[in-house]
Amino acid sequence: MLIGRGITSGYRGEPVLRDVAITVPDGVTVAILGPNGAGKSTLFKTLIGLLPLQGGSVHVDELDISQMPPYRRVRAGLGYVPQLGRIFPSLSVRENLEMGGFTLTKELTDRIDTVLELFPDLRVAMKQSASNLSGGQQTMLGMARALMLQPKIMLLDEPTAGLSPLYAAKVWESIRNIANAGIGVLTIEQNVTFALEQSDQAYVLVNGQNTSHGRSSDLKGRSDVEGLFVG
Repeated sequence: MLIGRGITSGYRGEPVLRDVAITVPDGVTVAILGPNGAGKSTLFKTLIGLLPLQGGSVHVDELDISQMPPYRRVRAGLGYVPQLGRIFPSLSVRENLEMGGFTLTKELTDRIDTVLELFPDLRVAMKQSASNLSGGQQTMLGMARALMLQPKIMLLDEPTAGLSPLYAAKVWESIRNIANAGIGVLTIEQNVTFALEQSDQAYVLVNGQNTSHGRSSDLKGRSDVEGLFVG
């Protein structure tokens, strides 16, 4: 479980996020929604340790990771798939997975097989160059690579950006498979209606603060939520 309390963070001393609280339970998909400039990417950078906390705390289960550098947060159980730079395009699919499991030795092949159970499209493309994959397949490869180190929580930054509706749905099918394996998934999505249809829970950020949180099915259709994204 990922727990953030009172998160305050920003750039050059100026807070973008103010007193943000967020919880991602094991096995649950949680969407972060908000208009442009709301602080969604800042929140992700703060959770993974790319930006320092100015206030508050971040825990994975009972472990306080608030002051840890990014590599230690990964060891503590955070997996992060950025919107850009998800894969090594010059490497094959298999080599990308091997890079994701760089700390593994004897169990590397077994871990690759386990991860590929969640991504059958990748199993038939193991020898292909990652640059030859479709956009949706590259997104799946980025998620698969992050899963190699068996994270407890996955952070996905706009995993469906630029994808067709068909491949966006396939990516979310994979996200639900990840959650069904007991991993909490936190994702940023721009398409609010689609995100609320796919996720279990959602938070809405406006001007760096929580304004709404609940089950996605309860938030869907609420004028005070969907109205934020019109115009």
